[in-house]
Amino acid sequence: MISVCMTTYNGIAYIEQQLNSILNQLSSTDEVLIFDDKSTDGTYEFLVNFSKVNSIVKVKKNPVNLGYVKNFEQAIYEARGDIIYLSDQDDIWNEDKVKYISDFFNDEMNSNVDILHHGMETISSDGNLLDKTFNYVPPSFNQKNYYSKVLLTILKPKCYGCAMAFRKKIVPLIVPFPKQVYSHDHWLNAFGVVSSNLYFDDKVLISYRQHNNNLSPKKGLTFLQKIKIRTKFIKLLYLSYLRLKV
Repeated sequence: MISVCMTTYNGIAYIEQQLNSILNQLSSTDEVLIFDDKSTDGTYEFLVNFSKVNSIVKVKKNPVNLGYVKNFEQAIYEARGDIIYLSDQDDIWNEDKVKYISDFFNDEMNSNVDILHHGMETISSDGNLLDKTFNYVPPSFNQKNYYSKVLLTILKPKCYGCAMAFRKKIVPLIVPFPKQVYSHDHWLNAFGVVSSNLYFDDKVLISYRQHNNNLSPKKGLTFLQKIKIRTKFIKLLYLSYLRLKV
């Protein structure tokens, strides 16, 4: 069984295209969990109607606006699938994404991998290609030793939640999120590096849409902001170590 965890907030512009790209790859035994964070543009109403004709789509509306980090936390907590995929509300999945990732996790050679991060391209708001190799992480990164991976990840965290899938067995270790978590993808990045169960695959499996209303912007940070984020990320590495000691 597969669980897709999606959070939404005022995403009416692209949500239908994203959902169709996902549902075309799922079976009747899978689930798409969508937590809406009090949208005001008709997103929630669209999702309710959409779920009426797509039974595997489950929609919930938060009583208060939680923000995308807490929203993803609760979605992950409720996921029932053996493999959990994270999804943004405005991207497009490649038509072979689910099969590729399912084959990866079913391969005995990857039994020690619990978190997979795949490649991504970026597209503009109207769907035009911007960057074929956005956030490229070379396969050689997986061969580096533990301390090199930690250092390189501190210098530049490498994970985007929308390009991640993981085994359900790690959920008790990652949720609830520590209160210091400022980004769910950085938390998973930190946990994966510390636990040595994160694998980077350069296969491009989504078109990551860039527009003015992205909920988790990662561009345009000042040098001081970058230093602060690196400091916070080091704390996440330590918190991951503590989780694994329990």
